Amino acid sequence: MFWISVAGAGDVDSDGVPDIVIGADHEGSAGEYAGAAYVVSGTVRGTIDLGVQGFKLSGQEGWFLGNPVAGGADVDDDDIDDFLVVADGWDISPGYGFLVSGAEVVLP
Repeated sequence: MFWISVAGAGDVDSDGVPDIVIGADHEGSAGEYAGAAYVVSGTVRGTIDLGVQGFKLSGQEGWFLGNPVAGGADVDDDDIDDFLVVADGWDISPGYGFLVSGAEVVLP
């Protein structure tokens, strides 16, 4: 995987500890250059296994999802921080931005 973007996601899981969002625009489990974004709890320490400790959003082939990512704002006013994931790949020119509600994220 090629890590392209990391950002503070705010407190997505409402545990009082800021979380992070990681964009991996070359991740290919959902297709060549599909990309992915992971949200990881700020309580995780040491080596992070994203397949186990992170909430994953996958793009589709050619999307390059996760370049860039941003977060830390409660856009929908539900008291849970939300985050933004961008896909700027060749298959979806000129690209898309996905605003993800933190309420939809379940962290292990």
